[in-house]
Amino acid sequence: MKRWLLHPAVTVFVVLVVVYGLTGARTITGFGDSDELIAAGYNLALPHQPGYPLMTALLFMTTRLPLANPALLGHRLAGTVMALVVSVCVVVFYHFNRGKQWRVAVAVGLIIGGSGLVWRHGNHLEVFGLMGLFSITLLWGVLVLKKHWFWWGVVAGLGLGHHQLLLLTFVPQLLWVLVQQKRRFWPIMAGLGLGVVITLVGIGLIGWRQHPDSWQIEVSVIGVVNYFLRSNYSGYSMGAGETLSAYVSAVDWVSVWHSWGFYLSRMWQYWGWWNLAGLVGLFWGRKIYQGYWLILICFVTSGPVLAGYLTVNQPLIVERMYVLSQFYWGLLIGFGLILTRLKWVWLLMSVLWVMWMFPQQSLANYVIQERYIEGVFEDLPDGAALICLSDASCFGSYYYQSVLGKRTDVLVLTNADQFRFGRKTAWAFGGFDYLDNPFRLGEAVGRATFQGRPIYVTQLSQVWITELGLNDQAFLAKPDGIFRWKIERPEVVNQVDCGNDSMCELRRLSFGVWREPNAIEPRLRLAEGFERYGLIDLAKRERLHVQLIGEGLSQFPGQSLK
Repeated sequence: MKRWLLHPAVTVFVVLVVVYGLTGARTITGFGDSDELIAAGYNLALPHQPGYPLMTALLFMTTRLPLANPALLGHRLAGTVMALVVSVCVVVFYHFNRGKQWRVAVAVGLIIGGSGLVWRHGNHLEVFGLMGLFSITLLWGVLVLKKHWFWWGVVAGLGLGHHQLLLLTFVPQLLWVLVQQKRRFWPIMAGLGLGVVITLVGIGLIGWRQHPDSWQIEVSVIGVVNYFLRSNYSGYSMGAGETLSAYVSAVDWVSVWHSWGFYLSRMWQYWGWWNLAGLVGLFWGRKIYQGYWLILICFVTSGPVLAGYLTVNQPLIVERMYVLSQFYWGLLIGFGLILTRLKWVWLLMSVLWVMWMFPQQSLANYVIQERYIEGVFEDLPDGAALICLSDASCFGSYYYQSVLGKRTDVLVLTNADQFRFGRKTAWAFGGFDYLDNPFRLGEAVGRATFQGRPIYVTQLSQVWITELGLNDQAFLAKPDGIFRWKIERPEVVNQVDCGNDSMCELRRLSFGVWREPNAIEPRLRLAEGFERYGLIDLAKRERLHVQLIGEGLSQFPGQSLK
């Protein structure tokens, strides 16, 4: 026990828990999925695909503690997990040196924990810290423990159930093991299967609760598997005439080149001059330990290769997905440090590095998202409808209503078909469920304005102005305060000349449906438009709506099509 207490990994863990605790966010941040995950965990509700049952359970146990507000407790959980990930990195690194270079091992831990992207995700909750813990724990099993392969498979299964991006490092590690000894395959596969099954059962149990704030799921074996595989986490492309995965992006050499440039530029911001030590370790690390090659492969697949696949350079979208690669690059930096004898120098510089990064990384006083959400809901009329159009506004509203219990009278309309927290869907106005119609949000706007309900929108961009016809083509959006716009129905609408643009033509036809949601003629014209451009399934659904409206079913709130 005493030997473990003196282990450099324990020192690093204690230091980082304190540092992340001092610099961590204390309220909602609006970063990525953070606000949604905390709200879902607090309610033990199902977050978006693939479900994150382990993260949700940990959050439920953490955020319910009577110690602080749920957001702060969720972020502290993130800090603890990230400190643990870095500590396992130190265990692996220390093993390379046969437990001889204590100071360098602590320095490596502080360098990894103090790097920009790792520290940032130790300050606020996201799924990538826990994914990193699975990945580095698996690396530890491969290079250090070298046994208990059934349980290694269980950990891998749980990790893949948490986030499929773990494949980027799991596959190289699995191949590394099998090349050395093929008979380990079946114990690993058995454990892997058990880990995945545990994950699926967790998703099913949380979905079975049918909490009002869960994302919608079909509670069946097939439904749970589809949820886990993200098969229904997608969008409909009118141009392509098909459903596209949320993670499919067009790949071309120019965009790949740009994405690599973006990745390299961010690496400089994450690590600064420590990258030079990483380059030294990149070229000379192979002389230290054979596990170098596995670490290098894991870095390349989870960093540069992933960057080339994503082919976009929007930090809010892709930057968080690079967290996994940072742990492996940190180990390569450690290889570079080993080649020198400057043990105390590296330890001192790592401490100065953390002190220098401290004020830059702190989110302790970050209240922008909290003030934004407060401003969005401020002075909204009772029973108003509010359209949110991005993660920041939708997930912030989710936390505001579901966790804080504020302004629950407001009906929040999201642009994601399955995200209908509070069971307050667009169809509370009366009408039919449009699970596969790309115009469903506009239908909701039409019903709300038609019934005289006050309706507002936040985070409005030019794209949504065009898609929803908010420039007097279907409705009109007028500024109402700093953070929102009020939507109105103009008496006279602007005509749209679409020429040969099929997407524009379908959008124009949909405008007529929105303005007269209970009328048959506009829906028939839209159905004909769908047929003209080969969207037969949507045309059939529209004609079925016509039939049901003719039967008077549009007067029954909550009526949905099966």
